[in-house]
Amino acid sequence: MCREKMVTGMEIDHASLEAASSQICEPCIYAKQSRGPFPSTGHKAAKPLGLVRMDVCGPMPEMSLGGSRYVMTVLDDCTGLSTVAFTETKEAIGKKVRTMIEALENMSGRRVKEVRTDRGREFVNKIMGDYFSNKGIIHGTTAGYTPEQNGAAERLNRTLLEKTRAMLAESGLLEKLWAEAWAMANHVRNISPVAGAKVTPYEAFMKVKPDVSHLRIFGCTAYVHIPKEKRNKLQPVSRKGKLVGYDQGGQYRILFDEETVASHSAVKFDESMVGGGSVASGDEEEESADDQEEAANGAGTVPPSGADGGTPNSSDMDFEMTDNKSGPSTSTPSRGQGNMPPAQFPRTHNAEQS
Repeated sequence: MCREKMVTGMEIDHASLEAASSQICEPCIYAKQSRGPFPSTGHKAAKPLGLVRMDVCGPMPEMSLGGSRYVMTVLDDCTGLSTVAFTETKEAIGKKVRTMIEALENMSGRRVKEVRTDRGREFVNKIMGDYFSNKGIIHGTTAGYTPEQNGAAERLNRTLLEKTRAMLAESGLLEKLWAEAWAMANHVRNISPVAGAKVTPYEAFMKVKPDVSHLRIFGCTAYVHIPKEKRNKLQPVSRKGKLVGYDQGGQYRILFDEETVASHSAVKFDESMVGGGSVASGDEEEESADDQEEAANGAGTVPPSGADGGTPNSSDMDFEMTDNKSGPSTSTPSRGQGNMPPAQFPRTHNAEQS
């Protein structure tokens, strides 16, 4: 104002003006201070599992088919591989953390060195502290009210949520299928190109190129072959459903009505038909009951890792990835098989509620 002579009656020399501008105005700091841009760390972990980032998203407004309202994402900082797990409450997150760390270590033959989380009670408690200490894992937490320090995990949750929202909108399926959509979004992300990398996260972690020939549009029409033992000579040989994912044994997860999801391998798809909401109609309802009986007897589902559904053993390759109340499940293909990437898909059907 003085320099440009915008007013009169204010006599301040240039040196005094420069000196005043370099001083700190404490009332201004109290009134105007902001956090400003958050500096980037500028580097990633050098090896897989050198740093694993974790974050929780929820509660969701709609309970999933398996009874979950929260999803935990785990991101390998080096390769970008991500895996997810669903749970009813935040209190169950600790068990999911332990299960997923064991699965990642078994699958890669490496050991998790450091885990980065926020300061949520699901991560910062005595049980988790003892677990990390016993395994020799460094547990780093963000400063209070500073989620940017774990920004990669925060961004992953936002990305998967946006994809989930889009998939549900396009498919016309109910919001309670958010876990299926979230898992499928994560699966596709792992076998897709990422900025600044020459290989997919799956290949970077597993050292095997992923096969994407199994991919289909979420919610597209699926025609499942009916075995002759379940029909007479005059009944249709297939029934219609909707694709909602893949299980870890390489089978397709098909939705037959608003509550029943089952695994099938003999499936034909019509990807030109996406949307339309409910998939149950007429004479298909009797077959739906058969699927529920199969699910209750263990048919068409991924076997649990151990009799009590606990931590995967050394023969289990894939991630713990369920959306049910009966405990985790894993698949057991040979390491390096490469035909089906780590399938991040929940096992959901009516039998879960029994």
